[in-house]
Amino acid sequence: MELIDAWVSYYETNDEQYSWASEDVIMMTMFGSAEEAWQFINEALPKCENKKNAFFNLAAGPLENFLSKHGKEYLDTICIKTREDSLFRQLIRGVWTSGIDQEVCRKIEKALSKPKKNKKTKPKKNKK
Repeated sequence: MELIDAWVSYYETNDEQYSWASEDVIMMTMFGSAEEAWQFINEALPKCENKKNAFFNLAAGPLENFLSKHGKEYLDTICIKTREDSLFRQLIRGVWTSGIDQEVCRKIEKALSKPKKNKKTKPKKNKK
């Protein structure tokens, strides 16, 4: 079973056969590369969308760890994703900020307050 699917299954079922996935993800997000952790978060997010336990654990675990360790390095990317992706916006609201750099927290809060809206073009008025 793929890591992401096993990780989601673990948090949705509490089935110990998938506990290895939780351990692997903790090690990855705490001690692995930033790129690998960011990729996991982005690929896991859509699989967690309708799975409440996995969704909250993605925020409180991998994303929180990522922001603590790599928030400054990825700040622009995180802020863009926060403004543009409504599902990621929901996810990032589930992060506890106590271990995260305050500059990172401030910029994320700013991005949360200014989501990018889809601009609809208004019909042009005919000139007579």
